[in-house]
Amino acid sequence: MAASSNGPSFSLHVKVIYFFLIVCSVSISVGIYSLYNHIEKTKVQLRRQILEDVLKEIVEVKVVPSDESNGSTSSGGQYAAFRSSDEAESDTVLFSRVKRQKFVTVESDTNNDISNGLWMPTFFRVPLNALQSFCKSAQEHCPDKAGSPGPPGPPGPAGPPGHHGLPGPQGEPGEKGLPGFRGPKGDKGDSILGAGAIQGQRGLPGPPGPQGLTGPAGMMGFPGSKGDKGDSGFPGSIGPPGPMGPPGRNGSRKNPRPMSFPKGDPGGMTLTPEMQRLLQGPPGPPGPKGHKGDPGEPRGSTSSPTHSSPIVSSVSAGDTTQPTASSSVEPRSESCEIKAIGKPIFQRYTGTFWGAWMKDPMPRRKNDANKYWFTRHFVGAQLFEYDSLASFRDDRVSRRYVLPFIYDGTGHLVYQGSFYYHRSGMSEIIRYDLASEQILAKVTIPGAAFSGDQFLYKTNYNFFDVAVDENGLWVIYGGLEHPNDLMVAKLNPETLGIQRVWNITYNHRDLGNAFIVCGIIYGLRDVYEKHSHIDFAFDLYKNELLDVKIPMTNPYEMTNMLAYNPYEKLLYSWDRGNQLTYPILFAHQ
Repeated sequence: MAASSNGPSFSLHVKVIYFFLIVCSVSISVGIYSLYNHIEKTKVQLRRQILEDVLKEIVEVKVVPSDESNGSTSSGGQYAAFRSSDEAESDTVLFSRVKRQKFVTVESDTNNDISNGLWMPTFFRVPLNALQSFCKSAQEHCPDKAGSPGPPGPPGPAGPPGHHGLPGPQGEPGEKGLPGFRGPKGDKGDSILGAGAIQGQRGLPGPPGPQGLTGPAGMMGFPGSKGDKGDSGFPGSIGPPGPMGPPGRNGSRKNPRPMSFPKGDPGGMTLTPEMQRLLQGPPGPPGPKGHKGDPGEPRGSTSSPTHSSPIVSSVSAGDTTQPTASSSVEPRSESCEIKAIGKPIFQRYTGTFWGAWMKDPMPRRKNDANKYWFTRHFVGAQLFEYDSLASFRDDRVSRRYVLPFIYDGTGHLVYQGSFYYHRSGMSEIIRYDLASEQILAKVTIPGAAFSGDQFLYKTNYNFFDVAVDENGLWVIYGGLEHPNDLMVAKLNPETLGIQRVWNITYNHRDLGNAFIVCGIIYGLRDVYEKHSHIDFAFDLYKNELLDVKIPMTNPYEMTNMLAYNPYEKLLYSWDRGNQLTYPILFAHQ
């Protein structure tokens, strides 16, 4: 039997035995006390019986004159007389018991032989007149006054100890004391009831203990089987009106011209600029060819350009021609090339297959250095903030931001205390300041595809992919006039001014995702295969294509977000609702 089950039963048995011992002790004490009282009473009765027997057999001595002829009493003579016991019984005697059996009795003799008498301690009686006569004759030898008391005698020996008294009544219970220190664990004892005893009922479970420390991340498990198709959801609310679409193709000359109607009177409703843009008709047919312009300046002229628009460089993926440099683009701050990408490290799982999570690589406030941010799905208007990685793993949201405009895609990020994202339905990149919760800047990317099915990657989630590296802020997108061209723009992080645009003649729809590291854009070939690779790399500063083939793993076969953090030198990934990080090995390491 386990020690835990014997504990209550053993304690109960000890209490029963202890109570039984107390009852026996009290019973024995009461019995001893009763026996003692009985012995004392018996002793007293025996003493009385013996005294009565002695008194019955005692001989009374009377003092009479020695000269019996004259019958007078002489003071110096001796008197002796005897009296029978029958005559003594006729006397009325008053006994008074004194300590140590000193009896002094004054009696009245009914017989007139001796009128008065005195009982002495030896149980004989002397006539009182004879004693008085003897005392008078002895006055010459006795002083008139009593002498001074003598010195006190030595103290007597100590008497025997008294008998134990009866136990007093039980007192009232005192206040409960403080609990003592816990003693050492004792050895396992034997069952008092012996073998075959019935085990007691199991006690109630104790309260839950404190939560333990978070353990290390476990090994990545195998992907589960594909689930059944869910039920169709309810239709969503009607969204805001979309932007004006691109101009349509020119119609055939055979089509009749549209009918024209007279202009109506102005209505009473004032149209907002947004409504005017929506009600604006399609653009008209192209106009006639303009006149030939003036000749330009000769090649190699050092005169500054007269326009302020960004410089667009049309570069082929196989072309190494240097584009025209822009004075607004700073030189490369750090040069590096990726040699290998490590195995993914699991951080958290969420129930949403699509989303983005990020960390500020260059925070402006010290408190933001350990924070993480999170967006759910590829369309939404909320940004969630977490104080630490542990809070992010436990989904303890510390702050929630409601964005003024809906974001689109999963290619947004947090950089220098601001959230950069693509505004849904527009060709705009928004800079949203997290401290003031206001829009500080926005820019319209010219010639960018931002609606319809002209997505940036083959995943059909993003139109824009905002990226950051050691050199600053970038945006990757697809061209509108050349749908198959890959476009990259360098932005000012403060004003979102476009510093330079690269038009790379490479089909961006062949890529599953892309990111920029040290001014080099890398493209992942497939995000739906577990074992994929990076086989596209283009140096934006040298405008040359790099020959790379770097293996990369998609453990859950659905990577829809891939971003580089230049401070941690890590890749952040969102793979079928799992948040992962990838370590990077550089060529110079």
